[in-house]
Amino acid sequence: MQVPYIVNSRKGQEGYQSVKGISDVNMSLYYELIPNKCLGSAGSLYFEVGAGASAPTGYYNAHIHNENLPENFNIGKGTFYFNTQTNLVFRWNQSGLVWSNFFQWLPKSKDDYQFGNSLSTQLTVFHEFGLNNVKFIPSTGVYMESVAKDVFPSGLSVVESGGRSIFCGFGTNIKFSKWIAGFILSKPLVNSYANESVQAKLRWTSQLSFNF
Repeated sequence: MQVPYIVNSRKGQEGYQSVKGISDVNMSLYYELIPNKCLGSAGSLYFEVGAGASAPTGYYNAHIHNENLPENFNIGKGTFYFNTQTNLVFRWNQSGLVWSNFFQWLPKSKDDYQFGNSLSTQLTVFHEFGLNNVKFIPSTGVYMESVAKDVFPSGLSVVESGGRSIFCGFGTNIKFSKWIAGFILSKPLVNSYANESVQAKLRWTSQLSFNF
C-alpha cells in the first residue's frame, strides 16, 4: 500500500502558488514470473508483474481553475483509477540493473473531467554495500515519461496539459531489518509539457517502506 504526500508548486504571474497534502492511496499486487533465477555463480535474474488501484482519498477541487490554477494541480484525481507495472532486476555480485515500466489509466473524475493516461519507463544501475546491519544502495539512472492530454467534460482536449520528458536521477536506499528509506533527486534533460507553457525543474522523491 502506498500513501503518497504531494506538493505542487509554481511561481508565475500570480506569484508563488502551492497545493499540498495526502494524495490518492494505492494498493498493488505483484506476481513473480522469474523468482531470482541464478545466472552462473554470481548473477541472478528477477522479474515481476503487478497491477493496482488508487482510491480518491486525495483532495480534489473541481473548480480549482477559479484560483487561477490548472486542474492537474489537484493532488487527487477525483476518481478510482488503475495501474500496471513490470520490474526486471539483474544482479551481479553486489551491483545490478533495474528496468521498470509503469502504465496508469484514469477514467473520468466525478465532474467528468478526465486526466491523461501516463506511461513511464526507468533504467537504473545500483551498487549495494553494508555496514553492520544496515545496507546502503546508491543508484543512478534515466527516467522517461509520456502523459496524454487531459479532456474537458465537453470532450475538447486541454491544450496546456500532457507532455513528455527525460530525467536523470541520483539517489540511495537504506535498508534496516524490514524497513527501507530512500531518496531520489532527478534533473530534467529533455522536457515538453503543457504545450510548452510549463518548464520542468528538479524533482525529489522520498519514501519510507515496511515489508511484511
